[in-house]
Amino acid sequence: MKISIIFLILVIISITLIGAKSVNFEFPSNASYGVPFQVNLTLINYSEGVYDIKIDFYNSTNASERFSQIYNGSIWQTTYNYVNSAINTSMTNFSNFTINITELYNSTANITLKIRKSSTIDTYENYTLNITILSVNLTNSSNSTNLTCTSSYTCGSWGSCSSGHESKTCINASANCTNITQTETRTCSNSDDIELDFSWDEDDIISNKNFTIRYRSSIPRQVGLAGSSAMAILSSIIELN
Repeated sequence: MKISIIFLILVIISITLIGAKSVNFEFPSNASYGVPFQVNLTLINYSEGVYDIKIDFYNSTNASERFSQIYNGSIWQTTYNYVNSAINTSMTNFSNFTINITELYNSTANITLKIRKSSTIDTYENYTLNITILSVNLTNSSNSTNLTCTSSYTCGSWGSCSSGHESKTCINASANCTNITQTETRTCSNSDDIELDFSWDEDDIISNKNFTIRYRSSIPRQVGLAGSSAMAILSSIIELN
């Protein structure tokens, strides 16, 4: 009898531990072709770590048919792929994701949610979403009607400086816009590209008189010229004396 009681207690504890992890997955009940929407995901009772997230939308009658994309923070990708390092639970257990139905699909979609950390994958299923094709979106796909585009760009980080310029890519997540990406460029400088020429009256410096320093530089304006100039001036004066 004592052995049976101990075994029962162990079974109950094991079931509790296994079922401790869960998710709060929020998404709209309806979505439309060509209109991006957001889903919210909260990981509950997950240990600290970095998790990859897959939110997979597919045909309810044909699991191999996919028709949606997810924005991973840099680019749009198929929802069949994971969004890597999507949630770091040491910082937050919540994240939202932008989804876009990119194919003409007008039916119920199944959603499978997968949480991956290393080789461990937790799967949550039995979610459904009703997808419709609005007549205005269908008209837009045939290019017979001009719809208003309200741009809402999300930009990545600036790239490396090359030939005095650096750029970053911005993604437009708004509907009815034909320009999905755009590139922004600005001037920049590398330390290897700095060229400074100074001129002054050496007699004034040596005799401790007030003096004026004139210089010209290959560095574009407003990209950190002050610090480089000061170092070059001090170095030159020290060398002169």
